[in-house]
Amino acid sequence: MMKIMLPLVFWALLAAPNLFAAQLELAAPFTDNAILQRETAVPVWGWDAPGSKVTVQFAGQTKTAVAGKTGDWMVKLNPLKISRTERSLEVKNNRGQTITLNGVLVGEVWFSSGQSNMVWTAGKSMCNQLARDLASAKEDIPIREININTVSALYPQKRATSDDGWKKASAAGGFSALSLSFAYELYKEL
Repeated sequence: MMKIMLPLVFWALLAAPNLFAAQLELAAPFTDNAILQRETAVPVWGWDAPGSKVTVQFAGQTKTAVAGKTGDWMVKLNPLKISRTERSLEVKNNRGQTITLNGVLVGEVWFSSGQSNMVWTAGKSMCNQLARDLASAKEDIPIREININTVSALYPQKRATSDDGWKKASAAGGFSALSLSFAYELYKEL
């Protein structure tokens, strides 16, 4: 039995580096249906194997970076004009891995933060009619929300996570009530 086990262990150890090879990864804000800030240089970042060449393509721009010693990389897209046209953002590395984000818009990005009042959902608030109207609208209203998971930590965190990524207005009942009402007022004015 031992004669059989040793070759199996040998081959398993030989294959192990492939199991733990770094995968191309984007930071939490970069998911399908993302919104990129208009009229400013837009950082796009993530992680890959150290030394990997990473290329980002969006809206006719191509930007390249090399992953550093800890695997982090970042490119900056040139300022973009506001656009309600959904486009794809593609990220590739020199090892053949590709990530494609669909439904990406360019517009206003605002941050909402607070305590328990910020997780009070629109569907259970006085703006529940607004949430229902947005959810049933014939056209896609370009209001979206992403929730970044909260963590307790003694030191600044380099990575954040989001369970659901960016959600479109069709899911507005689950948006923060305060954020949704603010976003809708901005949408009407801008």
